[in-house]
Amino acid sequence: MQRRTGLSLVVVALVVSAFAYAGGDKKADKKCPAATQECLDKMAETLPNRGLVGVEGDWNDDAGTYSIKSFLAGSSAQAAGIQIGDEMIAVNGIKLADHEAGYKDQAHRTPGQVAQVTVRRGGAEKTIAVTLMKMSDDQIAAMIGEHLREHASVKPAKSAKNS
Repeated sequence: MQRRTGLSLVVVALVVSAFAYAGGDKKADKKCPAATQECLDKMAETLPNRGLVGVEGDWNDDAGTYSIKSFLAGSSAQAAGIQIGDEMIAVNGIKLADHEAGYKDQAHRTPGQVAQVTVRRGGAEKTIAVTLMKMSDDQIAAMIGEHLREHASVKPAKSAKNS
């Protein structure tokens, strides 16, 4: 089972190169195909208008779920009743495992809209209405910085031996 920890901001605004509902980069193992400046410009233009659920956690690629580990300050998901330990399985009826459909859907979500977030809690599924929040400038900067590391091609310098 492959798990990844990620900053899930959107609803997950997430993430320009992947279906991140509650934010992290689902395709972190693949390099972004866009030119670095093009990618930076697109993210800087679109992220301020993307809706945010406000959760952090771990992706479970095998199960196609996102395990909620913590909440961002002022999280609308927490206010709506999502709990630490919930397994997010779908947003607006689209399974998290369906990356392409999810990415298309989340790209149109804006702050103030309501997303139907389906979680698994104690073996039962529950759908919770979450009003999407606006990302802070710091959250946007963190997402851009994390994503742009994919574009980095600088290799670390070899350490010189002291003689």
